[in-house]
Amino acid sequence: MDGNIFIYGDIYPEGEGAGVVSLKSVTEQINAQKGAERFIVHIHSRGGDVNEGWAIHDAIIATGKEIITINEGMVGSIATVPYLAAKKENRRSLPNAKTFIHNPWGGLMGDAKEIAKYGEDLKKEEEKLAQFYAEQTGHDIEDIKSKMDAETEFTAEEAKSLGFVGSISEPLKAVAKYTPKTKTNQTDMSKVEAKIDEQKTLLNTILEKLGMNKKALAYTLENGDAVETDSEDALAEGQVVTLAGEPVEEGTYTLEDGSSFTTDADGVIVSITAAEDDDMEALKAENEDLKAKIADMEAVASKNTELLDEVKGEVAKLAKLQSTYKAPKQAAAFRKPKESGDTKEEKESYDAIKARRKEKQNKANK
Repeated sequence: MDGNIFIYGDIYPEGEGAGVVSLKSVTEQINAQKGAERFIVHIHSRGGDVNEGWAIHDAIIATGKEIITINEGMVGSIATVPYLAAKKENRRSLPNAKTFIHNPWGGLMGDAKEIAKYGEDLKKEEEKLAQFYAEQTGHDIEDIKSKMDAETEFTAEEAKSLGFVGSISEPLKAVAKYTPKTKTNQTDMSKVEAKIDEQKTLLNTILEKLGMNKKALAYTLENGDAVETDSEDALAEGQVVTLAGEPVEEGTYTLEDGSSFTTDADGVIVSITAAEDDDMEALKAENEDLKAKIADMEAVASKNTELLDEVKGEVAKLAKLQSTYKAPKQAAAFRKPKESGDTKEEKESYDAIKARRKEKQNKANK
């Protein structure tokens, strides 16, 4: 499994500002990918602090893993030191990337002795860099010193001819990312990834405006690896398939959609096999099953409708029936009191009878 280290931005100690890459941020990236068998170091940096650059170089070497470095835009000044942490054959460059070397410089306020001492330290650092460049490139040290004096910028081809670059490759559009395991790492690395995304966006924008950003299509294999082709067109025979910037090994690869392709030793697609249409057959069978269930439900609904119609007919018949019962006439329970001439006792008796009758009517109404 490959691990990825991103040096996108100026190199300074932690806390120097936005877009800064430090020893701390690089170490966090390394520690978050302890299972990596090798590290690919992506660099786009103008340089920065000399001591921080050497510290990052040493941290990368200290992993003990195989190191691949890629110049993805600019490797300048002290950024050349981490770039040269890889063996020559593992040092790559994009076609339009630049390499820039110069003598170390700085500023100091102090007395004559302090300034003289600072000048001696700068000269030592200059000799150290020149010697390091000569050892890592195999180029003549005196010629390197003259180019450092002249603050020289090299094209990818020129850097390759001088031994700084081992090979020139096409731009990478996607690389594997790691997921930190602890909340602390997640918090720290979110800042690093934000800086990385900012630098990648800027680099891609510049390359696109210059017409040098060749777009490619990415595909995901069934094991989760992301591969790319060298074409903007759909997957086809003759295209070169790469994984982390390198042509895939000869063999057959299955994509997550079930389709597969076979490549030769150069990573070129020689055949493509479409995915088996098992899902479509399953959908057809499921569709037929649903149709049968719907037919059964429609039959039950039709039977229920017939029963409902029968019930409605019976209810209609009952509604037409009328009762022939008539209540018998009843004689008056009491005679109406006379308007006049009744005795006092007779009137009181009538009043009692009417009261009882009214009471019964009230109870009946309730």
